[in-house]
Amino acid sequence: MRVLNKYKKTDPNYSGGFKDQLAHGFGRLDFGDYGYYEGYFIEGKISGRGYLKVNNNIFNGSFSYIQQNNEWFYKFNGEVIYSSGEYYIGEVKNGKRDGLGKLFFKNKMVEGYFFENEYCPGFF
Repeated sequence: MRVLNKYKKTDPNYSGGFKDQLAHGFGRLDFGDYGYYEGYFIEGKISGRGYLKVNNNIFNGSFSYIQQNNEWFYKFNGEVIYSSGEYYIGEVKNGKRDGLGKLFFKNKMVEGYFFENEYCPGFF
């Protein structure tokens, strides 16, 4: 799945608005059997409010891009419903829980800081 790419008017998996031949405004991007993204694009990149379904996990919230050490990452803040039944509200970086959040299991909830999917109790 190519989440970090710039999507162009010639991309057969994209339908929606364009600006200067790049996906811009509201659109939909299909990832075949993996899922789809429906939401906003800015200058060819997924950015802003959107809904991403990938590998039966659902991300509903706000997407953005950040640069760290000359590498680009996507950030997400919102709700995640995992195919395993877990539910998460908080920050995600490149598909992993990363930052403040709440993770709900069937019989319990943990709240606090996460780093690369791992809960960090007592971090603050």
